[in-house]
Amino acid sequence: MLFRFSALPVWGDQRVRDRLSWYYEVMLDRKPAKFKICRSVKADLEPTKASFEELLEEHSRLQKKFADTLQRVKSGAGIIELEEEPMFSLLDVKIELAKRMLKRCSFCEWRCRVDRTVEGKRGACKLGEKSFVSTWFHHYGEEPPL
Repeated sequence: MLFRFSALPVWGDQRVRDRLSWYYEVMLDRKPAKFKICRSVKADLEPTKASFEELLEEHSRLQKKFADTLQRVKSGAGIIELEEEPMFSLLDVKIELAKRMLKRCSFCEWRCRVDRTVEGKRGACKLGEKSFVSTWFHHYGEEPPL
């Protein structure tokens, strides 16, 4: 397990542990990260073959299952078995929705509806299909809480 050692002393403060309890439990591998819970929620359709409207309906339905599963995990009543990962999951539905949304972009406040999947086409925000990252690093956690 990797830590940002400068951030460790803050976890000695009970108020911080209380307010950020989920993240503390994930950091200690006592709880799964939320994307892993999302990946465990089975989708009943193949995302790439569904219409946009079907994806939205499935997303809405699966979000309820996700919320229930998250609540069970938080309470200690549920365990996520990642070995039994479904063929298609809520995470796959989210990925496909994001890809489709690039075709009529509404990610930023401009909501310009440009098809960012067309080579050289950019939205009002000047981003194309691929965004660029200025730095890449192993994520050790956020800045120590104030």
